[in-house]
Amino acid sequence: MVFRGILAFLAAGFMAVAAAAQDRLITVVGHGQVNVVPDVGVARLGVETTGETAGEALAQMSTAMTDVIAAAKDAGLPDRAIRTSRLNLSPIYDRRNQNRPVVPVVGYHASNQITVRVEDVGSFGSLLDALTQAGANTIQSVSFEVSDPAAALAQARRTAVADARAKAELYADAAGITLGPVVRITEGGAGRRPDIERAALGASPVAVPIQAGETTVSAAITLVFAIADKATDD
Repeated sequence: MVFRGILAFLAAGFMAVAAAAQDRLITVVGHGQVNVVPDVGVARLGVETTGETAGEALAQMSTAMTDVIAAAKDAGLPDRAIRTSRLNLSPIYDRRNQNRPVVPVVGYHASNQITVRVEDVGSFGSLLDALTQAGANTIQSVSFEVSDPAAALAQARRTAVADARAKAELYADAAGITLGPVVRITEGGAGRRPDIERAALGASPVAVPIQAGETTVSAAITLVFAIADKATDD
């Protein structure tokens, strides 16, 4: 019984020390970002057609999309840079009289959408113009990417760590304590987002005017520091 009591006493003491050590920490989050001019353009565009029958709508759409894909390849895009991302065929209802028991079908709507990836952003506007002239009549979205963000992300992480350390040193100085070593590093989040528009594309007067802008590569790093000594008394 005495031995168990000693073990319980030691365990309680160990837990108290561990809790005290756990309390003697400073946790800060640092942020870093690097602005990069994107070098890849991505567009989602397609063809929409209508016809009295499903076959008619589908045939018109297929013919037009064949021309669009051919125009993309003529512009130098490889097969891997052209991907079908949506295909739809749906009836068109006559909704002028909703009280009828059966709403008649008056036609069909067909759509086909492709995603094109352009590694030469300087020709992006000209490409969009060529594809619309070939038959594309819808543009769903246009975005820009960085093909190799590794270097920018590494710099953003370094900046985030430096930002976290600077915050920790500021807090320690204000609190009258001394920072100990870093005991934990956690990456909160990293990503890319479009920033202000700066880089103009497409010098041709017939090209679609496009602004690539900049992409912000960002990182968030959490550092946990040990406290080397207690706060000083005034």
